[in-house]
Amino acid sequence: MATAMNAMEYDASALGNHEFNYGIDLLRTFQKQLRFPLLGANALDWKTKQQVFPPYTVKTMWPSGSFFPVRVGILGLTNPGVAIWDKANVENKMHFDGVVEQARIWVPRLRRISDVVVVLTHSGADTSSSYGDALPYPENASTLMAQQVPGIDAVLVGHAHVEIDDRFVTNEATGKQVLLTEPLCFGQRLSVIELNLKHSLLHGWQVSGADSHVLNSNTAPEDEHIKKLLTADHQAVVDYVNAPVATCTVAMSCATARYQDAACIDFINYVQADAVKAALAGTPNLPVLSIAAPFNRGAAIPAGQVSVRDVAGLYIYDNTLLAVQLTGAQVKDYLEKSVEYFQQVTGVGPYTADQVTNAKTTAAPTGTPDYNYDIISGLDAPLAYDIDITQPVGKRIVDLSYAGKPIDPAGQFVVAVNKLPAVRRWRLPAHQHSSGALQPADRHPSAADRLGDRAEGHRPDQVRVRRLEAGRQRPAGADHRLTGPFSIQRCPKGSMITAIRPYGLSPGGRSTVAPAPSARLVSSSTSDTVRCSENGRPGSLSGG
Repeated sequence: MATAMNAMEYDASALGNHEFNYGIDLLRTFQKQLRFPLLGANALDWKTKQQVFPPYTVKTMWPSGSFFPVRVGILGLTNPGVAIWDKANVENKMHFDGVVEQARIWVPRLRRISDVVVVLTHSGADTSSSYGDALPYPENASTLMAQQVPGIDAVLVGHAHVEIDDRFVTNEATGKQVLLTEPLCFGQRLSVIELNLKHSLLHGWQVSGADSHVLNSNTAPEDEHIKKLLTADHQAVVDYVNAPVATCTVAMSCATARYQDAACIDFINYVQADAVKAALAGTPNLPVLSIAAPFNRGAAIPAGQVSVRDVAGLYIYDNTLLAVQLTGAQVKDYLEKSVEYFQQVTGVGPYTADQVTNAKTTAAPTGTPDYNYDIISGLDAPLAYDIDITQPVGKRIVDLSYAGKPIDPAGQFVVAVNKLPAVRRWRLPAHQHSSGALQPADRHPSAADRLGDRAEGHRPDQVRVRRLEAGRQRPAGADHRLTGPFSIQRCPKGSMITAIRPYGLSPGGRSTVAPAPSARLVSSSTSDTVRCSENGRPGSLSGG
């Protein structure tokens, strides 16, 4: 990456949150390889609160035919959510301040020495936070910054993975229009910002107009020089991700996991719960649950040989596996928060999947992302619950049971969860344990490594997935012929499939969703549409 960016003659880059995923040492190595500054004004030393990365850089440019240089100040800001998402890597080392808070400090300073001020923010345009109020700073704050901090001419936005050709925001103090643009993600787009400047002896250079547009990288021919530089490294990565790590008896897809049972989520929950149970051997024998979310609709495990690429698609980033202790009441509260993901409905339908998922909330005004919908399963006994989406938020979980009995609000459970939902989504404490008996499982391989991704700090010759083919027999006539503890049942021929069915991880446990009295929310096996039918029990969703 550094080789390519250096060859492309980058002038500056702002830190993103994933730069911290693999530890500070690796990040510092990457920084040393760059021939341009890696900016992060709001990444501060834990003790001194001083910047630990350059906050800004100033680029001097000479317009054609002009005797006066243009000084372009570039401020870089990373996402404050790093403090939560990579707590294990940055705690006691770095503190992350808010985007707006640090922009208020640095933009005026940069304005005094620059003719143009451009801010690079790894923070989405639409003000929202996936972590709620766990931090005093919003995750996505680029628009808020443009509104509240005077002196900014343009903002290059990242993090939200959306495409913004151009957006103008009015600064509240000056009334000036501030340009924002975001080039989608994964190098698919390139944002081009065009600033018109005028010069006067009294005021120097000033921005008189601004515009931006987004280019599709697929339309550009491959650069032969860059290709030559990266061929060997690229091939090494391709060989690694295509390396076989396991076999699977049948294909598993996450395409519909946001609204119906999916074996791939059951698989993740089983691996996490099994790892935590093994790690806690010798501690009090509490029942083990697991939490997983449908991170990637495109993720799939193929039938037959499974590669690192396939498994990494389930949970693309390494995340530390944690064991937290919750009561039955806390499990219910967690589920209630999770199912805020669904939009409330009143009628029988039919509904498309998009009409019942990705609810817009105060924390997620553009829609709750799939990764904020968590599914909880049991390891040794099923955890079952109904989700009634006719009910308001906070009253949707009904018939919550464990091992076939109503869950005891005071009962104790160990919950396996990777650190992303554990601390990102404001519902679990980062290190909840009892008298030192249930510690976070940081000393064990990461959640992604348990799923076949590489372990942090090394690249093993072969990574093994132990539980794609487990030894427990399944009920006859199952949709997914996995030799593992998954309870996925088949619908009668010609029937529809239940819209949302996160099962427990042993035969017989299930969860269903209730959209309306005397109705079922169901989905076609061949289309992304859900409808309600009249053959379910009142107020419930059932089916196979």
